[in-house]
Amino acid sequence: MKTPFQLLAWYLAISPIKTLADMNMAYWCGPNIGCGGASQDLSTVAPTATHLMVSFGTILADGTPAYQDYSANNNDEALNAFNGTTILSIGGAAGDFSPALKNPQNFADGCKVLMEQYSWIQGFDLDLEPILQIEQVDDFIALVRVLRSTIGSTPFLSIAPECVGVFASDNYNPDYYNTYRKVVEAVVIPYNVYINVQDYNNPYCSPNGYKEGTADYYQDIAHSWIEPYYFSDGTYYPGMPAEKFTTLVLAGNSTDYDGSSGYGEPPEVEGGISKIRAKYGVANGGFWRAYNDDQATPKFAISDAIDAAIKV
Repeated sequence: MKTPFQLLAWYLAISPIKTLADMNMAYWCGPNIGCGGASQDLSTVAPTATHLMVSFGTILADGTPAYQDYSANNNDEALNAFNGTTILSIGGAAGDFSPALKNPQNFADGCKVLMEQYSWIQGFDLDLEPILQIEQVDDFIALVRVLRSTIGSTPFLSIAPECVGVFASDNYNPDYYNTYRKVVEAVVIPYNVYINVQDYNNPYCSPNGYKEGTADYYQDIAHSWIEPYYFSDGTYYPGMPAEKFTTLVLAGNSTDYDGSSGYGEPPEVEGGISKIRAKYGVANGGFWRAYNDDQATPKFAISDAIDAAIKV
């Protein structure tokens, strides 16, 4: 006969009820130089947001990270008061991780200093653009390990690659499309790391060729990261825990983004994340960026769609 504790553990293991892993994640660009920020304060952040990615921190020539708020008003107080988890996202389209890969301890030590300098920083998001190259994989894994060792196991830590990082197919250049197979196995589980996948700007993300921005498209990408896969050369991708995967979409409306950029209408976003949650019992959703979500019609359309999907 099972003890009460064993019954509870068994129930939690099979139950699809909402868990703490369900996240509604917003990237808040703020007024910072280099990421097209238009928000001067947190008024553009939807009240449903559970995790706020403050974008972006930069990386100096010696690998040390840096952050500066360029707004007319200091947002530290508002960030400290945010009812959720506040994270500094480092990198972005203008970011270059090469100095950090060459000097991992400088990067890790700098992150620790930033946490001491800005009390709102509860973790870090490593936003990798351009795409991590195959020859950089081992150095990146080493960087994550050093970072986790330096800041401890508690702070939130995530990686935000473009969706081509893991591709369950033999029909694409593995140097380009499968660079994260080793990363997932080496750091996601052992070092408590989340993967926030940018499901946009790359129309070939879906292994099964679903149209960009549709519910099936989002579900297909999630499956390609979460499910294990054997490649024809005998190599094996072990998959990753669904609760560590976040579907990132573009916020805005059809006048802001045309179909080629990957914008998904709110019903498609809600449908895709709902399908992921129905299959795995958990789903995280996020979007770039809070300003466009604020300007959407209706206001906060993408955040509300994600919130509806993760509360099913």
